[in-house]
Amino acid sequence: MLIPLYCPSCGKELCVRGELLGNQVRCPICEAVFRALVGMEPPLTPYSLAPEPPPIRWGGGGSGLPEALAYLGELATPLDEFIEPHRGPLVMALGILGLVFCVCPIAGWVLGGLATTKGTDDIDKMNRRRMDPSGRRMTSAGRICGIIAVILSTLNTLVGIFFLVMYLIQL
Repeated sequence: MLIPLYCPSCGKELCVRGELLGNQVRCPICEAVFRALVGMEPPLTPYSLAPEPPPIRWGGGGSGLPEALAYLGELATPLDEFIEPHRGPLVMALGILGLVFCVCPIAGWVLGGLATTKGTDDIDKMNRRRMDPSGRRMTSAGRICGIIAVILSTLNTLVGIFFLVMYLIQL
C-alpha cells in the first residue's frame, strides 16, 4: 500500500510503500534523505506563512473595507468610496405608491415607471458591483410592484375607454 507524504526539503508530495515507513528514504526530486513517517505535512514556505487578508464585506459606512485593504499600503483607497448605497426603500416606496395610485392612470404610470427604471438600473449596478447589494431584495420587490402598477394603470385606462364607448353608443 502506498502512503502519501511530503519531502521536508523540497515540499513535493511523494508516495512511499508502507513497509518503508520509519526508515530513511531519498527524495527522487531533490535527493534529500529523511525518515518516512505517517502524516508528514508539507514544509512551511514563505507563501504559507503569509497571512491572508481579511474578507471584503460589501456595505456602506466603513464596514471593514479599510481593514481589508490595509495590507496594500498607503496607496490603497477604500472601496466604500466607489460603491453607491442602495436605494431599495425608495424603489419600494415608488412601486407601492404606483400600486395605490393606479386608479389614476397617469400617476400609476409615472410612479410605476420610475420604480421600474430605478429598480432595473440599481440591480444592474449591483450586478456590476458598483452598488451595495444588501438592498437587492427590496429593490427587486419595488421593481415588480412598479411593473404591476404600470400594467394595472393601463388596464384601468382600457376599461375606462371601454365603458366610455359603451356609454356613448347608448346615447
